[in-house]
Amino acid sequence: MFPPFKLFSMSCGLSMTEAAAFLKVSPEKARIWWEGGEKVPDGILSGLGDLFRYIDGKAARIYKSMMLEAERTREWPSELYLHIAADDDVARKLGFPCVAAHAAVSRRFLEMCQPEQIGGVIIIYEKTAPEPDPEP
Repeated sequence: MFPPFKLFSMSCGLSMTEAAAFLKVSPEKARIWWEGGEKVPDGILSGLGDLFRYIDGKAARIYKSMMLEAERTREWPSELYLHIAADDDVARKLGFPCVAAHAAVSRRFLEMCQPEQIGGVIIIYEKTAPEPDPEP
């Protein structure tokens, strides 16, 4: 069974503990929601929904950029380089609550790709972060 809190959290790449920290709720309350023991307030699910839309938007921009480059060069790259924050501090500088949420952008990007577009995948762990994009 996937209670809404668990489903929304996992869709953002968040563990129960990471979701609790992101939403600024107690780990005990998060556990109750994770297990489906109580109805989750709408504002909590809305917060996770906002994070998912942010992740999805970032992935869509990467995919669009890759498609435009593929049209320009008339080929899709044989290897995909996925940049993931090396730690939570870097992830936060990039506008994400933790590494797992930042990694969810790469997961979502790969979900957008057609199977034939996914050749080799190389993960690069970023130890520093440029300034984050302004929020929409």
